[in-house]
Order: sequence, then C-alpha cells, then structure tokens
Amino acid sequence: MKISFYKILSFSAFILVVFSSIGIGQVTSSTSSSQTTTPEIAKAQDAVNKVLYDAGVSFKEALQAYAEDRP
Repeated sequence: MKISFYKILSFSAFILVVFSSIGIGQVTSSTSSSQTTTPEIAKAQDAVNKVLYDAGVSFKEALQAYAEDRP
C-alpha cells in the first residue's frame, strides 16, 4: 500500500514538473513583434486614446462643476 502510494505521488510530481517547465519555456511575446504596427493599427490606437482623453477631460470638468455647486 505504501509503495504504490509513493509511486503515484512521485509520478504525479514528475508530471507536474514536466508540464510546468513546458509552460514556463513558452514565449508569449517578443519586443520585435510589438514594434511592428501597421498604419491602420496606429490610427485605431490614436482614435481610442483621443476618446479616452476627451472622456477624462469631460469627467474632470463635471466633477469640478459638481464640487462648486455643493453647499
């Protein structure tokens, strides 16, 4: 009973080490691929950044107006 339990435990530990080393060894991103953007992607990113900036400005103005109206 003890021998089979230790065999199962050691085998599962070995499998865990193998799969975790495979997961760590995979490359998820590289610096060279992040530097290659097409003009369409740059245009879309600029549009999103403009919308976010405008929303932030509007929120700040509304918050200031709300704070000024409070007694």
